[in-house]
Amino acid sequence: MAFLISAACTVLYEQVQENANVAIYARMAYMDTMTGLGNRTAFLEENKSNATFPGMISYIMMDANNLKKINDTLGHNKGDELIVTIAKCMRTAVGDSGQCYRIGGDEFVIILKNKDRHRDRGDHKTGTRRGETLLMSKVIYRFLLQ
Repeated sequence: MAFLISAACTVLYEQVQENANVAIYARMAYMDTMTGLGNRTAFLEENKSNATFPGMISYIMMDANNLKKINDTLGHNKGDELIVTIAKCMRTAVGDSGQCYRIGGDEFVIILKNKDRHRDRGDHKTGTRRGETLLMSKVIYRFLLQ
């Protein structure tokens, strides 16, 4: 009897572990591990679902200029630090207003959705508010001065 209980507990434990691993792998499939941003797969999935969004969608695409030069002269750790700093800056600037993605080595995308076209009063060519753009510029500039 004790053997059956022990075997059942072992099987149950293994199933719980397997389910936990599946959840971790599913999350990793859509997340850039260095920055915590969504990855290219997450961006493509979100982009598919945007086809039916009733409001305005803005895409802001950017890259880290001269990342290769930074990696070659200052080392890959500084290049990685720049990428992480850009990601933090993007999350701070966007907040709950949109989603941020790292879709390549130095390529980033922000998606902003707005059901009310006039609510934001931002720059509708880029989808950003002036303050958000200035904040991102200042943080990246400060990083480059370090």
